[in-house]
Amino acid sequence: MSVPWYGFSANASVEDAPRIATRTIDVLDGVGAGPGYDDGRKVGEVEIPTEWSGLHAAYLVYGDSMAPDIRDGDTVIAKVTEAVELGDVVVVYHPDHGMIVKKLLISNEKERRAVFASRNPDYAKILCCDGCRIIGKVRRVKNIKDYF
Repeated sequence: MSVPWYGFSANASVEDAPRIATRTIDVLDGVGAGPGYDDGRKVGEVEIPTEWSGLHAAYLVYGDSMAPDIRDGDTVIAKVTEAVELGDVVVVYHPDHGMIVKKLLISNEKERRAVFASRNPDYAKILCCDGCRIIGKVRRVKNIKDYF
């Protein structure tokens, strides 16, 4: 007796598996995980679940400051929102660094200050005062190996 895989019979094919509804969004070039980057050209597309409501943005990552979790060449998919919490990994526009992906460590809305950190200990924390803007909260990281 064979054990069904996820509720399908042993004779089921891939076509029998339930489909997840998706929609396509552009991947922009790029966001820095290290030195900031700010190009904004479309370099590809990525599928996201249609159940993800609201606006989402995808960015090609450059650099290794968020390694090993987010690597050079990965794509981060972020929900466009300013509603983030301490500890969230976010995409941020920084006037001196361009578009960056970092972890939010400290936020003081009254003084309009925030501190962002890299995962890689070789990189210093980044202070953000005037001119910074949180673009969104990272929901998924698509590793470069997922494309091949």
